[in-house]
Amino acid sequence: MSALDRLRALRAAAPSGGVEDAPAPEATLTDVKRAIEAITESEGAASAVEAPSDGDVSAAAEAAAATKVARQEVETLRLSVVKSIDETRVELKSAHANVVALRRRLNDLQERSRSRRTRIAAGLSRAETLLSELRAVSG
Repeated sequence: MSALDRLRALRAAAPSGGVEDAPAPEATLTDVKRAIEAITESEGAASAVEAPSDGDVSAAAEAAAATKVARQEVETLRLSVVKSIDETRVELKSAHANVVALRRRLNDLQERSRSRRTRIAAGLSRAETLLSELRAVSG
């Protein structure tokens, strides 16, 4: 139960005769001390701070060195990821340029094919007209 829940319970247990209209009772230093102790006990926090010993100092130095190594590893990893992203970006740009070039070439080929079919259709139409005129003259 948190200190706030305890205060709510105390308020609820107080006589209800004009509780809302009456000013809230002022907390004494003892009440504040009890609330702080209750919070630190519920969180499992230590109540006293110890002076660091030589072992703690060397452990702190080792932890700092480990932190520095970890930061270097993170930086190396970050640079590796950035390099990989940049390389992928270059590959994607190249692939996109290739797709655009292929699309243009395909459009050109389709246009040539259409114009060739149009010329062939016009030539066939002219040949059919000439053939029908020859048949009409010879027939």
